Amino acid sequence: MFQERAKLGKHLLGAMALRFVPASKAHLAMNVHPMNCYIELPSIMTPVVLDIYAAVWNRLEERGIPYTCHWGQLNGMNPGRMAKYFNGRETKWKAAQKKLLDATGRKVFSAPLLAQLGLD
Repeated sequence: MFQERAKLGKHLLGAMALRFVPASKAHLAMNVHPMNCYIELPSIMTPVVLDIYAAVWNRLEERGIPYTCHWGQLNGMNPGRMAKYFNGRETKWKAAQKKLLDATGRKVFSAPLLAQLGLD
């Protein structure tokens, strides 16, 4: 995928790193499998880099490779992808959120991304 983009003059301006992390019990943790390989592609935010990120996510989906994305970075997350990532755990998270926080508390801890994903 990177070579395909490079032939179009689109290059990732940054490094690539891999790290391995065990599973988390947190409902919305990105490390959802017994062992997870994080592929990190830090770069500057340009239209070309955003295109490369989207191509990576799309290629993983095309190949049927399960993946999740980091909440604190550019992640291409949408409600459909979120449902695939968390496989129902987002419903447990929403139930816990409603149990622990009243309407005011939910407003305090709201964010545009949570609203976009139906997690507010």
